[in-house]
Amino acid sequence: MEGISCLKARDGKDIFAHGGTGFARALIAAKLIDEYRLVSHPVAIGHGLATFSGIARDHNLELLDSKTFPKGAVVNIYRPMKE
Repeated sequence: MEGISCLKARDGKDIFAHGGTGFARALIAAKLIDEYRLVSHPVAIGHGLATFSGIARDHNLELLDSKTFPKGAVVNIYRPMKE
């Protein structure tokens, strides 16, 4: 996470992190996320890892935008609210 913190401290373009739940949890715990883009697909699988389970504190998020696609997928964009 130290490398990501260094990148984030630099001027430049946004950093887009795409990865699995474990990676997302590590970024959340290190407070390195400025914006969440959460995608929901209209499929109930019934298993898998929950991204926010096991996180030590609550995360209040502000909804910035939402888009629904023709097949039912929804993208919600959130920003963490100031603590």
